[in-house]
Amino acid sequence: MQKEKLATERRKRSEAIRRERAAAMNRAAVIKKRKKKIMRRRLKFLVCVIILVILLCGGISRIRRYWIKAGQGGIQNTYNAASDGLSYAGTGQGSEGGIPSSGISDTRRLLKDTELEEKLARLAAEDEEMAAIYANRGQYPEELLAALVGNPEMAAFVAGYPDAEKKATDGFSEEELEADNPLLLQWDSRWGYASYGDSNIGIAGCAPTCLSMVILSLTGNGEATPDAIADYSMRNGHYVEGIGTAWTLLSDGAEEYGLTVRELGLDEDEMKACLNRGGLIICSMRPGDFTTSGHFIVLYDYDASGFYVNDPNSVIRSARQWSFGDIKYQIKNIWGYT
Repeated sequence: MQKEKLATERRKRSEAIRRERAAAMNRAAVIKKRKKKIMRRRLKFLVCVIILVILLCGGISRIRRYWIKAGQGGIQNTYNAASDGLSYAGTGQGSEGGIPSSGISDTRRLLKDTELEEKLARLAAEDEEMAAIYANRGQYPEELLAALVGNPEMAAFVAGYPDAEKKATDGFSEEELEADNPLLLQWDSRWGYASYGDSNIGIAGCAPTCLSMVILSLTGNGEATPDAIADYSMRNGHYVEGIGTAWTLLSDGAEEYGLTVRELGLDEDEMKACLNRGGLIICSMRPGDFTTSGHFIVLYDYDASGFYVNDPNSVIRSARQWSFGDIKYQIKNIWGYT
């Protein structure tokens, strides 16, 4: 009887322990579930806060831009008023109405290249001269607008295109004739609007402009303007339609104007030796810092900081020096002139 009583008590204790363990496990599961629910709520709250902050920042930024523009004379209102006065028909050419100060409200598709139009619109939102071009974008060849998007330095040249004579209008200035190594720009209004093959010098005339710089610097020939070199190039078959200037212009054209020319290797010492002899260098460039397709530049001097460059398409790039390491992998060919 005593043994049975002890066994019964042990079973009761075991059953009580099992019930306590089960209850503990249930409590742990409930606590774990509650913690997960709390974590989900906190995560949702955090996401909502982040989204709210982003929206608030965007709104503040827009309000700030609005007041900045309002402080500059109500750019947006000026644009809206001018846009109402524009009359586009056929090719999308605008009237002679008011000039807008921002192109961000004009969403009409007037260009075949929609990506180009979007890029131009972004520039127009930041600059009044660009905005005027954008508002009348139907008046410009898309090739010219593409060049502008790639090089905003051309803005004044592009803005003058609709009313400009499509020919050269002037030669070198006295300052250029007296300078040792004057920078000539292919999109200078004196010759940039003149035709060059199926384009114009402002867009496609980097090679004639480089050769013009070299001839002027080494011979002082005031007749060797970029448009004169471009005419020579076309008359003698150095311009290839749809491609651009053939390399033959860089040698044949130089010899025509009394220069000695030879091709150089991609060697820093050889390039410096040419410059040390009082010569100049023209480089044909691959896509990189100077171009997205093809381009020509002039090297006219060097020092410990690098080469001095005259880039016919950029005042900014011409204002800095370029080490051999900067440019060597971008160079396709090199001509040395004396």
